[in-house]
Amino acid sequence: MNSMQLEKLCASKNVSFQTVTRWQYVITENASLTDAMDRHAIGPWFVYTGTGVRTAALLDRHGEHFGYLVGIGVDQYGLVQGSYRIDSIDAQSDEFFDSFEEWLYPVSGRYTILIGRDSEWRCYSDPVGMNGVVFDAGERQVASSLALCLNREVICHPLYDHESVTRGELRYSLFHTKDAYAKRGNPNCYLDLRTFSEHRFWPKEEGLGTTSDLIGTYEFLTKRTREIIGVLNKNFSTGLPLSGGQDSRLLLAMSGPEIKNFGQCFTQIHNYAARIDAAIAGKLAEIADIEHLALDRRKIKPTKRQTALAKQEFMVAAGLEIPLPREIMCGLHTGIADGSVVIRGHQTDLLRAVLTDRLGEKGRENLFWQLKRLLVPYGAKTAPELYEQFKPFYENWIATLPRDTLSNQIDLMFTEIFYSSTVGLTFPAFPRYFLMSAFNSRQQIQGAAQIDETYRRSGSAVFDIIFMNSQEIHNFPFDFEYDEAKKLVFFDDEELVTAATRERRENTSARFEKLLREGS
Repeated sequence: MNSMQLEKLCASKNVSFQTVTRWQYVITENASLTDAMDRHAIGPWFVYTGTGVRTAALLDRHGEHFGYLVGIGVDQYGLVQGSYRIDSIDAQSDEFFDSFEEWLYPVSGRYTILIGRDSEWRCYSDPVGMNGVVFDAGERQVASSLALCLNREVICHPLYDHESVTRGELRYSLFHTKDAYAKRGNPNCYLDLRTFSEHRFWPKEEGLGTTSDLIGTYEFLTKRTREIIGVLNKNFSTGLPLSGGQDSRLLLAMSGPEIKNFGQCFTQIHNYAARIDAAIAGKLAEIADIEHLALDRRKIKPTKRQTALAKQEFMVAAGLEIPLPREIMCGLHTGIADGSVVIRGHQTDLLRAVLTDRLGEKGRENLFWQLKRLLVPYGAKTAPELYEQFKPFYENWIATLPRDTLSNQIDLMFTEIFYSSTVGLTFPAFPRYFLMSAFNSRQQIQGAAQIDETYRRSGSAVFDIIFMNSQEIHNFPFDFEYDEAKKLVFFDDEELVTAATRERRENTSARFEKLLREGS
């Protein structure tokens, strides 16, 4: 559907077009697409953005305007905003695109970028497609959602059981969308807007590499992540979700003094497990000497009408019907500051190798479990049937990887396919706040992926980094160390806490001392 059709759909569903498109964008050649979104022009292209979307004009060293960054990006000098000059780029040189990609390597955030000159124009995205990238060659349009990408009715993809997707039993994956022809972009390929064909630009042929300097890697990842969080805190009202798990605690520890500058540190309580999260998060907040907000479904009770409206807003914004995120279903999202930037852990998952069910080369050769992770196959079709149906698409993706990156196949599957089809679908549809990761540059991802896979899978890298930054935060129990029999009083019993965490504390301390000795 085009924007006018989307506006009519919003009216029929009694939802606001401004709410639905708040964090969304469209890149198109259509100069009269809509009057309801902000419009920016460059060359033959127009960028339409929702009311909440930031757009920065990219200038080269001579002040020549060569593109737009849509969303939030942080380079090594700070926030990319306003008319942003990049001195390492000369838009008229033969190395223009190469120098742009070099600049892009350390840029972290959630963004989509349009750049070009003369007749050559390209679209780039953040390394996991977190800003939503859907394109259709026939429409010659790129957008954050399928609803904004098409100027025609959806032609349902023949390989998917769409009712299973609606029930949450199957996921559009492998760069597919509900539509048979519109594709979700591979975030590490640029889209050539002349041909609407994709071309890989990262990782490079030499691969991601491995590191033996774990301390140096930890120090770099901490420093860079803290810098990015500092930039976000300085420029936006920010929020940090806290839980009993590893990713939020990792961000808490890596934030260092920046933790004082978050607008909100909160936990959303929608079930018993989240109640445990809130208890742990509250204790971590005490350790960090910050205020902790518990958003509890027992206290936040939206009416049926409010829930129905929230569901309609999310579904229309996403462009299809999928299970409603729990925080929206329970109304918990209303407790977070409207218009704020909420920083999620996400790509820090690479430090735990969470998608690596089977280690090493044999694991990489076992495509069955990898496709199971990507597609969520249960319900109407059996996993083996789905495996045979989608295996060729997965093998085609593997064939695009440079040979020397194959040892990181699972890491790249995670960043390129899994995340683009999950957060890339849902993040642009959240109505109140801008969700993003501060650990989302190709430089940070490469640093994480250079750590031995087995070491990451054991949790050692995460425990090392937290220990290095705050032993007090490291020493407090994680959710997996929680004593169910003692219920929530567990966290107030020093003896129980000491006993539950002893093995992990001692192992991390010994391991870290060894790393320091080996590095000295």
